[in-house]
Amino acid sequence: MIIDKKKNKIAFEDVETEDIVVELREYLAEVGGEIVKFDFTNCEDLHTAVVQVIGSYKLIYDVDFQFSEEKSAYKMALEGFSLCEDNFN
Repeated sequence: MIIDKKKNKIAFEDVETEDIVVELREYLAEVGGEIVKFDFTNCEDLHTAVVQVIGSYKLIYDVDFQFSEEKSAYKMALEGFSLCEDNFN
């Protein structure tokens, strides 16, 4: 994970494990309320804990996601992340 604080951008690369959760959560708390750009174009996979932190931020604040063309479980989870269980109808 690479954080560009000047651009409020976070780039994820390869396979991101749960090891980045604390740093990610602290950064998002620091910029809370600002639009954060999440770049997943070079990311192969995300640990579910990382998806939860990003999804929680998305529920409260605006985000900008950049994904690669490949389908992935984390992409589907983040695009559809919602508190409402009826959202899948």
